[in-house]
Amino acid sequence: MATIRRYRVGLLFLGVFIILGIHVLAAPDQYFEWSLIYISNGMISRGVDNLKKSVVVSPGDLEAQVLLAMAYSAQGNHAKAIPEYRRALQTAPHESFLWALLGNAYLEIGDSGTAKTAFETVLRRDPQSVTALVGLGKIALSAGQPAQAEDHFKKAIQLSPGRSSGYLELAEVCQQMGKNKDAIAVLKEGIEKAPGNPEIAYHLGVLLEKSGRHSEALIYYKLALQWDPSHFTAQEAVDRLSGLGMAA
Repeated sequence: MATIRRYRVGLLFLGVFIILGIHVLAAPDQYFEWSLIYISNGMISRGVDNLKKSVVVSPGDLEAQVLLAMAYSAQGNHAKAIPEYRRALQTAPHESFLWALLGNAYLEIGDSGTAKTAFETVLRRDPQSVTALVGLGKIALSAGQPAQAEDHFKKAIQLSPGRSSGYLELAEVCQQMGKNKDAIAVLKEGIEKAPGNPEIAYHLGVLLEKSGRHSEALIYYKLALQWDPSHFTAQEAVDRLSGLGMAA
C-alpha cells in the first residue's frame, strides 16, 4: 500500500507538469532531477530540500519554483507555498493554473479575500476553470451565501461531471438548505460519474445512516474502504453497523 501511495504522489506532481506542457527534464541542475526522484517515491521532505537548492542554483526556473510550491502544499505547509507560487507568477504571470493553486493555498490558511481575488483572476482568463469555480463556491458557502455557492458548484459539475470536485460541496449546500434528499442524490451522482473518491462514498453513507437507511449506508461505507483501505472513520462505521447486525 505504501508503494502504491508513493507512486500516486509521484504521478500527481509529474502529471501536473505534463498536462501543463512543462518539460520537467529541461531543468539543468542535478538538484531538480533528484527532487523528482524523491517526490515520485513519496519522499516529499527530501524533494523539498533539493528543490530549495535548485531554485538557488537556477533562479527564475519556473519548473523548480512551481514544484517547490506544490511540495510545500502537499506537506500542508501552505504558508511556505504561497511565496513560492508568487515567485513563479513573477516569471509566468499569465498562467491561470498558478493563480488557481495560489487561490487554493490562501483558502487553506483562511484568507478568503485574497483567495477570491486569485480565483476571479483565473475566471477572467479561463471562465471554465473548475478549480476556480469550486474555490469561489467554498468562499460563498463560508460567507453564508448558499445560493451563490450552489450556482458555482453546479456549474463546476456541469463543466466536468467526471471530476469529483464539486459533488461533496454541492451536497453540503443542500444539507444547509435542509434538502437532505437532494444531497443524497448529488453524492450518488458523484459516485456514478466520478467514481473513486472515498470521501463521496463515506459522506453518502453518513447521510443514509442519519436517514435511518442503515443497510444502504453500510454499502457505501464499505465502498469508501474499497477505494481507501486506510479510511479509519469508514472502518469505524462498518464495524459499528456490522455490530448492529446490518448486512450489505
